[in-house]
Amino acid sequence: MTVGEASRYLSISRRTLWQLTNVGEVPRITFGSGSRPSVRYDRQDLDRWVEARKRGGAA
Repeated sequence: MTVGEASRYLSISRRTLWQLTNVGEVPRITFGSGSRPSVRYDRQDLDRWVEARKRGGAA
């Protein structure tokens, strides 16, 4: 997924996604090198990231 697609999928802003990505919170896939590599996100990685942050309530 692109940054735009991933931010819509997570219902967060692109800026928030970039901030989380830059500090290593959100897993990403990077293609290329240099000053502007392409960044993509795997849907399964994002799903696992969300699951890991869920807080359980009383069952």
